[in-house]
Amino acid sequence: MISRFSDGEREALVRMNMAWFLRPDWCRRLVRMHGSACAVLGKTAEELAASASLPLKSAGKFLADCAAVDVRAELAAAADCGGRVLLPGEDGFPARLLHVPDAPFLLYAKGNVDFAGPAVAVVGARSPDAYGRRICAAITAELAGAGFLIVSGQVPP
Repeated sequence: MISRFSDGEREALVRMNMAWFLRPDWCRRLVRMHGSACAVLGKTAEELAASASLPLKSAGKFLADCAAVDVRAELAAAADCGGRVLLPGEDGFPARLLHVPDAPFLLYAKGNVDFAGPAVAVVGARSPDAYGRRICAAITAELAGAGFLIVSGQVPP
């Protein structure tokens, strides 16, 4: 896969995504304002607050959350289960998501992903019981076998 992002920029984007403190549109706004995710994370809380009209406490919390992310462990965990991170503008990232107002900041993908074909979104409990996980796995396996792309906001354990 050819990427327009350096390894450092990819890691900074994953950090920002995993911080869970700012919505994706705010993260995109910060990257646009400062030119790159690396530049955003290189700012002090004071600089970030001033440039983005964020409360100082919020800017500090965001930067602290980003710094606490173990990016290499996250990327290794994705790779260990056959997954990968797709960034906007890269091969594989769905072009139709580039223009959605509240588009994801990045995507995790597993397997042969065809964003142009039929898809089913899976939405459920954050902490499903064993029965829920088993049934979800059975249903999604059958749908995937029938050619559907399975979209989920969270990867089950």
